[in-house]
Amino acid sequence: MEKLFHKTQALLLFIFIPFISVNAQFGNWVPVDTMANTFSTASPNLGPIASATYSPLIMVLHRANTNYATSSGALVYNISTDNGVTWSRKLPPVNSQIGFSGRYPTLALKLDSGMSPASAKAFSTFGHMSAIPEVDHGASLVSDVMNGVSTSVAFNQMSGQGTSQICWASDTENLFFWVSQNASNGAIMLNRTSDLVNIQSVPMLPNNAYAGAFIPLQGESYKGKLYFGFLAIPPESAASGMYLPGYVTSTDNGISGSPVNWVDFRQAVGMQRFDRLWDYKPNDLFVNYSADMVVGYDGRVHFALGLQDTNQTTSQNRNAIVELAQQGSYWVGFVVSDNLRDYAYMALDGPAVGQMGYSVNIAASRFFGIYAVSFVHPGGSNPLDSLCDIYLGQRVEGIGYGVPFNLTGTPGKNENNHHMSPRIYSDLSFFHQYAQIIYNYPA
Repeated sequence: MEKLFHKTQALLLFIFIPFISVNAQFGNWVPVDTMANTFSTASPNLGPIASATYSPLIMVLHRANTNYATSSGALVYNISTDNGVTWSRKLPPVNSQIGFSGRYPTLALKLDSGMSPASAKAFSTFGHMSAIPEVDHGASLVSDVMNGVSTSVAFNQMSGQGTSQICWASDTENLFFWVSQNASNGAIMLNRTSDLVNIQSVPMLPNNAYAGAFIPLQGESYKGKLYFGFLAIPPESAASGMYLPGYVTSTDNGISGSPVNWVDFRQAVGMQRFDRLWDYKPNDLFVNYSADMVVGYDGRVHFALGLQDTNQTTSQNRNAIVELAQQGSYWVGFVVSDNLRDYAYMALDGPAVGQMGYSVNIAASRFFGIYAVSFVHPGGSNPLDSLCDIYLGQRVEGIGYGVPFNLTGTPGKNENNHHMSPRIYSDLSFFHQYAQIIYNYPA
């Protein structure tokens, strides 16, 4: 995994709401807020934006501007109740009770009463800087999203475990979940709470269930069934060092879990030529992979990730962004974009300083078989150009991806820091489907 670095710089945070249809119509980028921290959202597997299936409510959590907080580590959220058209900032910061030392926030959003924003609750895990910001972590429960009522705790003072920022909410119970790694034995723990007071931790994966680095991707809840996806090396592949996507499930809110379901992309229909995940910073000391997971309208799992054909050169279509879709007992691969460059993320400037790579995200509708994949890549014809644009590919069930749309295309700007909500909002009255994407850049 990559190291995370810190830098302070004034930024504008923007959101884009692409309207997904056969004609692929799109909206405009809308300013959300300003902040004084480049690295509020700069890790590819964070989720600082959350939206709801049934409601036009959107929530974005970020590090705060010093004009409305006493420290750059205050975590402040903005909400929109009209699908991103207008925004309002909510105070106080969600981490007020443990001090303003927050980094790298991830959100889970839950609505208890259908489409009513008044019922919305949110949960966040984040880095909490005491001595080592990537190790110490905190969490916040926003019990009233509309009125900014929240409580916060520092997890490491309670559990002594290293916590990833991945978190999610049950879609049937008043429960929030996150994953941690036991510092003493490396086991992966599933944690849950409804109030940040009563916290239960149960073993999810023993340390012999995987090899290599454990890279969390996403957690989901579908009709009460929990899903958690990650990248790791299967034990039987430890000698070869082959990283694969995998996921586990639970039907009793995490008390017990399934064995690991490993997804070998090399066996997926249409993916046979690819032989490894795409490391976007080769030859350094870390594995630099980007991937995401989502559960679709019918409970099937979908992964988005970068793959590489090491038998080819870049000019011979070496790298690709793909979606792996579960089809019962087998998997099908859909190429979102290919012929992508090896080294496009080695010398970037601006937010994230290149550490996010191609930063792939996937979103799905819970009503229909509609999927969207976003990623970043240089858009110009100059092979040495390192300024990235944000791209969006989309498909409906039974059909592959067309040519991805460049959502930015702004010369001189580097839109390499972006995130997409995993939930596509469905406006059933007009049969419109909306994906929500945010990015930031130096003002």
